[in-house]
Amino acid sequence: MFRDEKMREFLETHGVVVPRSALAEAYGQVLRLSGIGLTGLISSAVERSAARVAEEYRNLYGTPEPGDLPDIVAAFLREGHWGEFEVISRDEAGFTLRAPSTLFSEAASSKKPVCHPIAASIQGFIRAITGGKVHVKETACRAKGDDSCLFEVRMS
Repeated sequence: MFRDEKMREFLETHGVVVPRSALAEAYGQVLRLSGIGLTGLISSAVERSAARVAEEYRNLYGTPEPGDLPDIVAAFLREGHWGEFEVISRDEAGFTLRAPSTLFSEAASSKKPVCHPIAASIQGFIRAITGGKVHVKETACRAKGDDSCLFEVRMS
């Protein structure tokens, strides 16, 4: 069984701490300029960074059991201070994560979901761990007035 302490230790040793408010403010500015494609660039960079984190994590702790992957991803997001993520459902094809709010949904109001970097991070992390295909979609977002942010994760 996976424990959050492993992820916390890993991020404390290998991560960088940036004030949440500074990131939220910067992302809010990017969203206002999103017509020039900056959110896509940020998501792509975050996906690559998450893949590197997953590779280092796997090198230190080994390849996780498939049943532990949803909990590891949720811990990665929680311990990275992206939001208070929890796994709310899981099946053989994937799982669903929920957070009451995220760093990005706190940054702006929107008619569409805004947590693209989190979806990209989940996708990059899982792809690097499993080597398989993964699709992540934010199906609800606090920034557009939903009760929480939901991420549907499907793997093949």
